[in-house]
Amino acid sequence: MSATLTFLGAAGTVTGSQHLLDDGERRLLMDCGLFQGLKELRARNWAPPRVDPTTLQAVLLSHAHIDHSGYLPRLVRGGYRGPVFCTRGTADLLRVMLPDAAHLQEEEAVFNNRHHTSKHDPALPLFTTDDADHALAQVEAVSFDETFTPAPGVEACFINSGHILGAGFVRCRIDKLAEAATRAADTRGWLLIPAFAVGRSQEILYDLRELEQAGRIPSLPVYLDSPMAIQATAIYAAHPEEHDRDLTQVETDGKRPFAPRRLSLCKSVEDSKRLNDTAGPGIIIAGSGMATGGRILHHFRRLLPAEATTVLFVGYQAAGTRGRL
Repeated sequence: MSATLTFLGAAGTVTGSQHLLDDGERRLLMDCGLFQGLKELRARNWAPPRVDPTTLQAVLLSHAHIDHSGYLPRLVRGGYRGPVFCTRGTADLLRVMLPDAAHLQEEEAVFNNRHHTSKHDPALPLFTTDDADHALAQVEAVSFDETFTPAPGVEACFINSGHILGAGFVRCRIDKLAEAATRAADTRGWLLIPAFAVGRSQEILYDLRELEQAGRIPSLPVYLDSPMAIQATAIYAAHPEEHDRDLTQVETDGKRPFAPRRLSLCKSVEDSKRLNDTAGPGIIIAGSGMATGGRILHHFRRLLPAEATTVLFVGYQAAGTRGRL
């Protein structure tokens, strides 16, 4: 299934930031905040969690404000035992803020019980200092711009947002490409990738070369079966002034950033047809990106009946297109 992002909080209101990233195999919680403000909002903190804490592989915190981190002790009390990733500045702030939040919860419960100001008997804290300590024990701090792996097949990093100390945008990428390429190699089948000629095809070529170099996938024959994508890739390579730091480093090392080891260019119709007589495993990148036309449809008709064939959609699929079926 495709990855989905579900807003469990900070939707219709500002506080209670919690966002579930789920691709059917991995579940990551982005932020773990408390609802604050109106009584009906605060009551949500006491409700059963909308996601089973025991099913989560990791929590990633954007920053330390309580409406982004304050539900962590409650999550841990509910059974979460995985890592909590954040920046080093956020980790240091959490060591002050979570015990303080727990202490306030405990003091409020003591006050309510002493003065009988709560309808609950006894009044209980939302979480305790012990809960906060247990949550802090699961914190794993990383640096800004440091790539880490919160779950198998997932890469993430924090990019400085300037909001408060330690605050970062969370960039998270689920690597379906490596899984799909490995399946093609294991089954000796074909991986078909409908891709937009400009932008997406170059990104896929770059990622395949990176995965090969890192030893994360075997080196497979890769066929770029799109005349426009071939021309666009040459244009991308000819504009180093817009290349980012990583791509520039690849070129500095004397390598071609958009060229996996066994890349072949299918410039003509005859080149494309020759793939009919070519045995897998292999990877075909062809248009159109939404499978509404182009050479990818020819490969679909020929290869989809085979159980060993894998199709990987790598871009947005509009309603009414084959990729959205």
